[in-house]
Amino acid sequence: MSWLMAAELGSANAANYMHLVRSRAGLGDIAVSKDNIMAERARELAFEGIRYWDLLRQGIEVAADAICASAGTAFDGGRKVNVSYNRNKIIECKGLSQIPEDQITLSNGVLKQNAGWK
Repeated sequence: MSWLMAAELGSANAANYMHLVRSRAGLGDIAVSKDNIMAERARELAFEGIRYWDLLRQGIEVAADAICASAGTAFDGGRKVNVSYNRNKIIECKGLSQIPEDQITLSNGVLKQNAGWK
């Protein structure tokens, strides 16, 4: 991952860093561009549990677009269901989840609800 971060920062060795990442996966070289680096990050982080936060790091609009693009059919207990997302709500909430009201109450007002969930 650090190689992709260095490539994203515009390091003089960006092409070499991309080569290292892709050759480790048995893939050929590709041109170094922001789009290619971000696509490579998506593949690298796909099952790491941090892809969501990497999208938010790129900006809420980028995150909302990527999240909405992932909508479609999924399986729930063996039956097909349609999954959809509300782009405007993602942007309004800045990608953050709602804090459960009981946790806010238990904190004696220390916790404040995230924007967009009031």
